[in-house]
Amino acid sequence: MDPVHKAVLRKHRVYLSGELLVCDTIVPFLFQEEVLTEAQVEDIESLATNRLKALRLLDLLPTRGPRAFHCFLRSLEDFSWARDRLQLELQTPPEPGSTGISYPTTAGHDENRTKWIRMKAGSGLRGETRSRSRSTEGLSERMFPAVTVNLGHTENSASHLRRPAACR
Repeated sequence: MDPVHKAVLRKHRVYLSGELLVCDTIVPFLFQEEVLTEAQVEDIESLATNRLKALRLLDLLPTRGPRAFHCFLRSLEDFSWARDRLQLELQTPPEPGSTGISYPTTAGHDENRTKWIRMKAGSGLRGETRSRSRSTEGLSERMFPAVTVNLGHTENSASHLRRPAACR
């Protein structure tokens, strides 16, 4: 893998581990493209939480050859906001005299993430979903794809939408 690609993955490691659901589409796609081996897929899927699975994938990717980064970007079709952030980072040249660290804007990313969450939640929602403040939005929506808000209390109203045990 190109050192620039390794640096981008390292820089966005925490962000990606909190955003991606790797068992759904990313790991199967990377296995199909022969970026990951069957043993590596089993290793990733054996971990307890989605964050740990994503972190393990991010550990493996830099060791998987020159095609790994581009295949990884292609696997992020369902996570366009994350893919856009990585691509923006690659296209943003460092300013003269800077440390080379850039902070891309997230304009449009939250909107794409919200559309994806609503699409994944489907029509099985009961009640009304309301957006929360940005500080709690990501955590709550990753933990509970559909949340009903009632007088300040939240409860999971879409228990039938939970992921299989292998992908939790």
